[in-house]
Amino acid sequence: MRGLIWVLRPYFIDWLQRRQRLRLFTQLLVSMPDSAFKRFTSQGAEAPLQALMDLTERDLLVATLVSTPVEERSRLYACVAENDLPLPLAFSGLRCPCPPEEQAEGDFITSQVDRGVTVHWEAFEALLALPCERPALLSLGAQGCSQGGKSTLLRELLGLDTSTVEAEPSRPPCRSPAHNPGVDLLQSHAPLGWTVDVHGCCLGDPTWMALVSTWAASSALILLHVSLEDFAVPDEEAPKQMPSKKPMDSHARLSASRRVNASGGSVTSTSSTGPAKIAAKAELMALLKILTDAKFTEAGPQRRRILVLLRDVTSSNSISSIQAYLEAMGGLSVVPLESLQSLVGAPRQRTLRRLREKLQQEMYLLGEAPHDVARAVTLFGAGVVVLPLLGRVSGIDGKESLEYSSHPQRASGGLMDRLDLELKFGSLDPHRLISELTGTKEALEKRLQSLGNDELQEEVLALQDWREKAMGRLKTLEKRAAWAFLGVAGEGVASQAEIKKAFKRRALELHPDKGGDADRFRLLQEMRDLLVEPKSHDLEGPKDAKKAEEKGEKKETEGEDDAEEEEDFSDDSWDADEEFRKMFPKRKKKPKRQDDQEAEELKNQDFHRGKFEAARRKLHRQLRDAWSRASRLTEEIHRSHTSAASADALRQLRKFVDRFAVTELQRLKENDPKKALRLLRRFLEQGSEVLCAAGALDPTATVSVVAMQVNCPLLQAVPENEELQRRCAALLEAIKELPVMGEQVSSIHTDEGLFFELLIPVPASPDALPGVRRVPLQLPADATLGALRKAALRCGGEQFGGACPRIFSNGRFLAGSDRIPLTNLELGDGPLQCLPSNLTLRNKRSVPKSDERAPPRAPTTPVPPEIVELPEAPEAPRKEAPKTAEVKEMVEAFPAGFWNGEENKENDDQWFNDFFAEPEEKQREERKAAQEQGRNAMQARLKAQKQALEAKKKLEQERKKAAEKKDVASKQPQEKRPAAPETFQPPSRPTSVTPTKPDALVLAKDEPCTKLQKSRDAWDAAWNHPCAGAKRSDGTAIFCGPCDCWITVSRFDHHDFEIHCEKVGHFGWID
Repeated sequence: MRGLIWVLRPYFIDWLQRRQRLRLFTQLLVSMPDSAFKRFTSQGAEAPLQALMDLTERDLLVATLVSTPVEERSRLYACVAENDLPLPLAFSGLRCPCPPEEQAEGDFITSQVDRGVTVHWEAFEALLALPCERPALLSLGAQGCSQGGKSTLLRELLGLDTSTVEAEPSRPPCRSPAHNPGVDLLQSHAPLGWTVDVHGCCLGDPTWMALVSTWAASSALILLHVSLEDFAVPDEEAPKQMPSKKPMDSHARLSASRRVNASGGSVTSTSSTGPAKIAAKAELMALLKILTDAKFTEAGPQRRRILVLLRDVTSSNSISSIQAYLEAMGGLSVVPLESLQSLVGAPRQRTLRRLREKLQQEMYLLGEAPHDVARAVTLFGAGVVVLPLLGRVSGIDGKESLEYSSHPQRASGGLMDRLDLELKFGSLDPHRLISELTGTKEALEKRLQSLGNDELQEEVLALQDWREKAMGRLKTLEKRAAWAFLGVAGEGVASQAEIKKAFKRRALELHPDKGGDADRFRLLQEMRDLLVEPKSHDLEGPKDAKKAEEKGEKKETEGEDDAEEEEDFSDDSWDADEEFRKMFPKRKKKPKRQDDQEAEELKNQDFHRGKFEAARRKLHRQLRDAWSRASRLTEEIHRSHTSAASADALRQLRKFVDRFAVTELQRLKENDPKKALRLLRRFLEQGSEVLCAAGALDPTATVSVVAMQVNCPLLQAVPENEELQRRCAALLEAIKELPVMGEQVSSIHTDEGLFFELLIPVPASPDALPGVRRVPLQLPADATLGALRKAALRCGGEQFGGACPRIFSNGRFLAGSDRIPLTNLELGDGPLQCLPSNLTLRNKRSVPKSDERAPPRAPTTPVPPEIVELPEAPEAPRKEAPKTAEVKEMVEAFPAGFWNGEENKENDDQWFNDFFAEPEEKQREERKAAQEQGRNAMQARLKAQKQALEAKKKLEQERKKAAEKKDVASKQPQEKRPAAPETFQPPSRPTSVTPTKPDALVLAKDEPCTKLQKSRDAWDAAWNHPCAGAKRSDGTAIFCGPCDCWITVSRFDHHDFEIHCEKVGHFGWID
């Protein structure tokens, strides 16, 4: 044991010092260096990391306490209590060397009664006042205890003060008060409250039974010491020589981490390896019945754990038999763990690996799943993804699979029991949380009025437990979003220097002064705080830094003997005081969060309905805030999505499936359908989260892996089992549908509905001005633009002539497909203006008067379907307006799904026809011709600019040559110069000038520049270009979206940017 514990202990203590949760400790084991396992490897373990993979929270705490010297245990436990870690553990050590009183083999009943029956009512009265305040820890056991006594062990372990209610001392040599018949009361200064140690067991005494029932009802953790003698073999299979009966006493350990619901009968079971049947004795059955059935109506803990300690069981067959019996007796799932002393050389390490993977499977979904699935897992837990998969295998489809009650029990062919689902995914199922998220405030108030006091209290406590877990998952999602936002590798890969460099690069891009987004820049600051580790001098104040310098100088002046002693480190020479001084420096206790303080106040104080209702409303708001925060983070993850996540998820899936095939499927025998179904259920229990993460990213590869390595071996071993074939096929179908699940999850909206105010015109006489009627309107949160148009048509009635009106928001026309969600449109806070369609108005004007006086005919086209009921909207009389043949033809020209809210054709927009009444094809041709004309004009402009540049260069060359000739002529002698004309007469202005050099450009030909441009000092607010992004504040550059770079332009001049886009050719981007 020492090899394992001493490797694990420094890391575990450091984990406690940093106030981390124990369930996340296994993340640290993955990144441990190989050099840390050298001592452990030398003892002959198969794989050092595998031995640490399956340690539970309780195992880690027990191992550290065992390896800590006795005088230091109270300090370690104080650190555990300060960090709000799980309840403390009390356990028995070695057998007491003091022999019991002299007794014969058949006289054990009298000795048991004499030594363990007496219970004093003083202890009972002292404990009755405590159950409502804090839970107690109840330890039931026989006389066998540690050398110092069980109470002494608890005092050393927990650092508590012992108050003993005892009878006459039985034997002076034994220093333990536990050998005196009575009850030990250990007052605890930790969150535990009180610790009770009961010695002996007497089911015939009603006082003892009432006392134990009261303690069991108020205990959060019960340690039950049992022995192999507490189980009996039936007479038909009993050996010839029965072992002598002894009181309940044992040394091995069997950990049961689930709630026990014991029944009264005696049940036997046989393990697969063939051990003899075994059954519990009546005393153990009655004791388990008392412990599991004890409950207070309005006091005591919400959940109770019973830890069964087996002391003298060494045979694996006996352990398997006891395990099978406990499972069959009370529906208890028992995980047999090897003792701490045999962890190093344990032959079976797969149990350790399985438990470790259970702790990390939820992390796979948060880190590897698509962004929409990760958002749902953050808020609702892994059950929102895993439960539909399990439901499909069990034959449950639809939204019912998100409810725990819809899944069948394991006894009736289901995969997991209700208790197993609650322990794995939380006490609140995803369907309940989704209903809470999408519910309105009015519905919440109605629910608060219908709930009783007990129901309200349970609901608040359950939501507080959800909030604590959801906040932990939200922090994991924030880190993933931070890595994606900065564009660096994940945790453990990128260094602090790379993180800071990536932050500076992103800060330059997103800074508001550089044209970036202010909201994203603020989010970037939050991401930086998550990843950049602060330096020590940033955390310490000036006084703390000065004290640290003085302490460092003092350490340097000390002798060098301490350093030499550290080199000779061993298990026996380890200095616990020095270790704790390093790991736990004196510091102020970290203040608790406000939510945690409020939760503790609600638990500790008396029930007050007003406070619980306020807490319930606050939890409702926090649920919505958490969803909004997760949505914003997943948007950043989606922007920087890469294909590496799919490869990582598939790698984890293949690793898990390979290990499962080697350790489980190879042991499957032929024609054993029960074992095959059990293996399939175990595969889904252990790897459902990894399976969902990989299937959501790459369902094809996931189906291939599961079909070849899991389904194929199962069906080959049991080829004729229809139930197995159905479940294997259902599993593959469920994996194929996992990508669709992300779309269903992303459709969840937190809004309480959409509220609008419609302005509908009211008809008036020709002499009066038309009026406006205000109509309030409420639509569902997932309503579309088509639903809004139909609602406006229903509210307007005959004013709109049977055609959907045009809707404007702040003067902007709402155009687009009917399937566009209203949440995607930019709707202002003001009312929505509704106007009749232009076609309806034009057709009304074209109708002759004779037709107006004639009664309206029945329309030949089908009447639109009934509009969805609108709350609080005035019902206008529905009449059919007179329709001419032209109107009928136009109505019939609409797509078949237009009136049913279906999506229109890809490029068809009926509102465009309402405005211009021109065919769509003609408009497209004109638009295409205009674009072609614009391109030709731009090309001609570029060509003219090129020619002008060439002509300018040519003119410069001519001027340079003329200047050179003039210089040469000035240097020649007077006699060599050519004779100048005697008189100079300027030529008259000719009607046509004939240049001497036709290739040269003459400035006199150019048109004079008579237009002056004013230099700009700001960007044109009305200018818009589809390729343009951010603009620099100094007016020197514009960001080009297709090129993904900054384009330098003249100061506040966007024409250069347009020339760049035309030159490069961004016509596909523009169109």
